[in-house]
Amino acid sequence: MKLIMKNTEISSQIPQLTDFQKKRLYREILDFIQFNTFVQSVHFTICPVCEVNERLIIKKGFLNGKKRYQCKECDYKFVSTRRKLS
Repeated sequence: MKLIMKNTEISSQIPQLTDFQKKRLYREILDFIQFNTFVQSVHFTICPVCEVNERLIIKKGFLNGKKRYQCKECDYKFVSTRRKLS
């Protein structure tokens, strides 16, 4: 049994779902969109190295399209990647 489906295969199966299943799928998709919007707007408040608070974290531009920050306490530079710091 093939477990991975292509987008076109998934799209072709949607009309076969019940109304309840379609509404539930719609709500799940909306939740993912809202969560992604929230995550993209979050400004990290703690340095991942020295754990200093927000007032010493500054925006430092972008690195490979990701927001870059710098801790003024320990001078560590990090980027945000979907709620992960590196």
